[in-house]
Amino acid sequence: MHATLIGLALALAPGLPDAPESVATTNGVVVNGAAAPVFAIKATTVVVGDGNVLENGIVVIEGGRIRDVGVGLTLPEGTNLVEHDGVLTAGMVAPQSNLLPASERTDSTRPFLEGAELRFGFDPQTQACEQAAAAGITTAVLTPAASNVVGGLTAVVKTHGGKVVKGKAHLALSVNAAAANTDRYPTSYSGVIAELDARLGEGAEGVYAEARSGALPVLIAATTEADAQRAMALAKRHGLRGALLGARRVGEQQVESLRSSGLAVVFDSFGPGLGERSINAMLAVVEAGLPFAFELTDATRFRFDGAALVRAGADADTVWKAMTSGAAAIAGVGDRVGTLRRGLDADLLLWSGHPLDLTSVLEAVYVGGERVHGGDDQ
Repeated sequence: MHATLIGLALALAPGLPDAPESVATTNGVVVNGAAAPVFAIKATTVVVGDGNVLENGIVVIEGGRIRDVGVGLTLPEGTNLVEHDGVLTAGMVAPQSNLLPASERTDSTRPFLEGAELRFGFDPQTQACEQAAAAGITTAVLTPAASNVVGGLTAVVKTHGGKVVKGKAHLALSVNAAAANTDRYPTSYSGVIAELDARLGEGAEGVYAEARSGALPVLIAATTEADAQRAMALAKRHGLRGALLGARRVGEQQVESLRSSGLAVVFDSFGPGLGERSINAMLAVVEAGLPFAFELTDATRFRFDGAALVRAGADADTVWKAMTSGAAAIAGVGDRVGTLRRGLDADLLLWSGHPLDLTSVLEAVYVGGERVHGGDDQ
């Protein structure tokens, strides 16, 4: 694993400005991708993200952040207004992603990479980032491959603009088959767990001590039901908080174990041919009211995964909340994104209808108050 120059520059930068001081707008529409210092969007329906829905709601944006949200707001003098006949939501969030190139996600020679910071390998100028932003996934967690027992420190980034929202978001662990590598130690599940127990025990140091104290959440790759059981037991022994990654079947027989572990679950992406057994297991997690989200492997399928659960019987608003504010909480950035709330980043999506109705069209994407996809320069 090595640091790309662009990833290093972005990670060490003090932060990109959310918006320029002055730009040109036409009838309130952002022109040439620039963000107006102060503008507002009025939509037929505003999905706040905390369970509230506003009819004819208004969101006021200033300096790349949300200044106000409500109905019948008195706008500051000179505010440009965009009127949208449709639905306005927060941007989607992916608590697991493949946005890093393969060479930056793993190291075949070392099983324990607790010092690796994945932000240094981030290149926002990739097609994967562009596709994610265009699909409305405005924030994502950079995660490693599951082949290292300890994959390093994740980072939360914006898919457009290269901003690193949080450079040390989680400690990435793996207890699945890929971590038990026959070419190097540990070569068995028991060896993987023994090594993690030793590092996370009472004498834990560095990032392991932070994880043990709860200060640093963990993301644990756990594919099968047996993997999930090992991961939940590990979390209980050491007081870890965070999420399971990929444990699609954990809801089949382990809902109460998941609840008592305190872990969320990030379902791995699936296609239209997924069996009823897996769908029902995921529905059990949703119906139990446990926190869940979805991984990002293919931006074009991300919304489909949520819609598939809705078609199977899950409540659409519950699933959408999981794809925005719930996912932001798992990512550890609920104070920055995922909800349309005063002071949060102005990452906004304009839809023709409900986002989990696959006949709806994503008409515009804003990141930090900047329109980066869609819209109409009038």
